[in-house]
Amino acid sequence: LDKSLVFNGYNNFSVPPVVQSTNLTNGTHTTLYSVASVTVTSQSNVQFNLAQDMYYRLFFGGQQVGIGYIPKYSIYPGAVTQTSYIQFSYNTEAQQAALMQMLSYYTCGLNSNLTLQNFYIDPPITWMTSALDSISMDSSLPGTEDKLIIQITIYNKGNPTKLPFSLQLYNPQAIPVTMYSLVSNVTYKNTVIAKVNIPSIDPPIVI
Repeated sequence: LDKSLVFNGYNNFSVPPVVQSTNLTNGTHTTLYSVASVTVTSQSNVQFNLAQDMYYRLFFGGQQVGIGYIPKYSIYPGAVTQTSYIQFSYNTEAQQAALMQMLSYYTCGLNSNLTLQNFYIDPPITWMTSALDSISMDSSLPGTEDKLIIQITIYNKGNPTKLPFSLQLYNPQAIPVTMYSLVSNVTYKNTVIAKVNIPSIDPPIVI
């Protein structure tokens, strides 16, 4: 009896991970917490069970905008859907601009192209560290189906440089959204048509 056995290992992931859904769960002035359902497809025939959380860094527009993790990470041959928790935050002005752009896409119902890379576990397993760090996955974060901004109405009061406006807002998330300031661009067909600069809203707007 002749028997041969072939192991097909992990050579990155040619099938991009798919974010099935995402929801905001909590937030502070510095960090926004989210939970996502992510499907990862493995073309390997090796099953991998890790009794630790798998962490990764999340990039948008070339800037790191958060850190995510999958609890008690396991991967099987084929497509596997698991829950991932993400903490969005920033440390530099460039990261802040990228994160605000991504959140703008999200609230307007638009998809954001993301990169998951620099995977790691804590505490680390020494012989796995460099292999995990080399993994890079491109994915897309779906925008919310229920848009946060329902309508913007700009009023013509005679001064074309400073026009008053009103916003009709809706919060589809299960947590309240509090606005302490509003600094943004208003775009139409990818062209900036107005800039909003309200550095302090007192009392704040709770949605």
